[in-house]
Amino acid sequence: MPAKKKSNSDDSASEDYKKKRERNNLAVKKCREKTNERAREVKERVKKLKDENTKLESDIENLKNNVHYLKELLLKKVSDEKEIAKILAEEDSN
Repeated sequence: MPAKKKSNSDDSASEDYKKKRERNNLAVKKCREKTNERAREVKERVKKLKDENTKLESDIENLKNNVHYLKELLLKKVSDEKEIAKILAEEDSN
């Protein structure tokens, strides 16, 4: 039995199929690259936000410490003023 010859239409269909597969492969590759790029961007954003959050938490702690210090300072000043007023009142009564 003689080997079959491929007809031109078979060759053409095969070439069309190869071209479609090549275009599809390129599209898939491009889509995967975009997905990976988006994932990298999201990871980078998460890292930046975590760093910023850590800094803000540190700032909050520092501000709380400042408030505590200022309250103590104010209470000491008020206490000292009351004591001075008390001493002056005692001197005036003498």
